[in-house]
Amino acid sequence: MKIQLLIATLLTTLYGCQTDIELAQLIDQNSPIILTVRSTNGQLSDFRKDTILVNSDKWQKLVQFTNNNTADWKSTPASYISDFYLQRGNFRLLGWKNGTSVVIDFNDSDGQTKQLMRTTKPGELNFLIE
Repeated sequence: MKIQLLIATLLTTLYGCQTDIELAQLIDQNSPIILTVRSTNGQLSDFRKDTILVNSDKWQKLVQFTNNNTADWKSTPASYISDFYLQRGNFRLLGWKNGTSVVIDFNDSDGQTKQLMRTTKPGELNFLIE
């Protein structure tokens, strides 16, 4: 019983902590970012790449999303296969069509890899793939 309580406490400590994060500090807002969209045809996947240019409609919506979603990020150790992702350097944002969560991974100021997840409104990031 004591071991189970210890494990539950450790898991809560490791994965239950919420973090606030300024995505604007992780994404250079003066440079374009690459969007990769995955589509499946049976058992095969195709990938389409697009560049989201600074000040484009998608860029403005992305900036608005990052500004509105600074709180309630939680560490997540899982691996994810997303419908789309944004990438620049060591930063990635993973999302799903009509999804209710978003995952980011990046290197912090100490060079340590971090992966965080946050809930979103259903389809809140669909503008990226429309």
